[in-house]
Amino acid sequence: MAKITEAKIHKLKWDKSKCTNSGLIPDRQIHNDDAVQGLHVRIYPPKASGNSNKVFYLSYGPSINRKYYRIGAWGEWTLRQAREKSMVIRREYYENGTDPNQIKKHKTQERRARPTVKQLVDQYLDEKISVWSPNYTMNSRRHARLLADACGSSLAEELTIDHAKKLFLKINKETPAQAEQSRIFGAGLYNWAIDGEKVPSKMRNPFVLERSRGQKSQYRVEQIARNRVLEYRKSEATQLFDMLEDHTNAGLNYKTVAKLYLLTGFRNSELRKSRWEDVDTGERTLKNTNPKGGKKNAYKIHLCDTAYQLLGSLEEKHMKFRTGPIFPSEKPRSDGDLGTRTGWYRWDMGIADDPRMPRCLKEGPVHIHDLRRTVAIWLQIAGETVDNVTIFKGSKPKNVTEQAYMYGEEDIRKRCVLIVEKLLTLIQLGFEETMFEKFPNSETTRSNS
Repeated sequence: MAKITEAKIHKLKWDKSKCTNSGLIPDRQIHNDDAVQGLHVRIYPPKASGNSNKVFYLSYGPSINRKYYRIGAWGEWTLRQAREKSMVIRREYYENGTDPNQIKKHKTQERRARPTVKQLVDQYLDEKISVWSPNYTMNSRRHARLLADACGSSLAEELTIDHAKKLFLKINKETPAQAEQSRIFGAGLYNWAIDGEKVPSKMRNPFVLERSRGQKSQYRVEQIARNRVLEYRKSEATQLFDMLEDHTNAGLNYKTVAKLYLLTGFRNSELRKSRWEDVDTGERTLKNTNPKGGKKNAYKIHLCDTAYQLLGSLEEKHMKFRTGPIFPSEKPRSDGDLGTRTGWYRWDMGIADDPRMPRCLKEGPVHIHDLRRTVAIWLQIAGETVDNVTIFKGSKPKNVTEQAYMYGEEDIRKRCVLIVEKLLTLIQLGFEETMFEKFPNSETTRSNS
């Protein structure tokens, strides 16, 4: 045939009448290019759609052991590009002995040794899933899937800030609450990959979406602090306790959990990681050994009668002889030992969805950490100063020297605990809506304690 052109390639169709010398139907039909020796177009039998694939190939080498190199499909490659590629390959082969198929094979093997984004994400999850909490693992799987869907086939080392920005904006538009978490997941993935030498050490962190913090950016998510407290005038505490009474898992009633958080003022992890060794049954205290700022800030909280009874109800053995975590993990570790509970997933993933759960339009359902904020508000309404509430929560008041309160802090915490115990008693008796009106003032409370 005459020299092929783009127009002629467009018109080429599979010829059903053509057969081999033996009468068999060939698996391809070839149309040679007269401009570059060895370059040809292969046409394959039509698919169900009726269209035939047309692919550029180059034949090279001795005629008795002819080799073939696939350049690419017509449409992805123009005829001009195929010719230019063919001439480069022929020159490299006949002048330098460079076999293009060997080079392609080497590049393929090299590429397979460098992980794709999806492969890197899968390796990251496999390694971290054993140390993450179920709740964090679930969120991480979600962000891993979003990242893999967006650019999973790309090499991990080719991931750029443009990829991360595009993904961030998409998530921020569809589910704004997850946008910042996606960036945190990506940053953790990057640091892990760098430490494990899975990507080049000079690779820029693609999840640092902005350099300056001095101006607003579409890639910045403002952190919104929750201000959720139990709205006592709406009988929310009564509603919460009544609902939690029906939620028990592995012998642990969540009403007990909520009350212990209120009576200690501990943060989520502080009470969750407490151990029986931290309980002093003689002086009736629970030591917070994991406070914010580290063990140097450890302090003791008074165990009132209610708190002491609640702790006592968690096991049959006397508290004096108990050891290990107060709230053990639901699943034992590989060595059979019960580790510390890593989260209150049943509260977050089940109880929070109970239709009886108190909710507010802005802040949503009650979370465990909200109880710490609730007890602080209760104490202030009952007449305690902000500084005293700060001490109760295990922190130091601002602009107050340690010597000014260090000798009285345990008394302050004990008084606050007794106030909260009194309020919980009133709630149990059904006086939640008016408990602060009936509750004795701070001076009376001090004299009674």
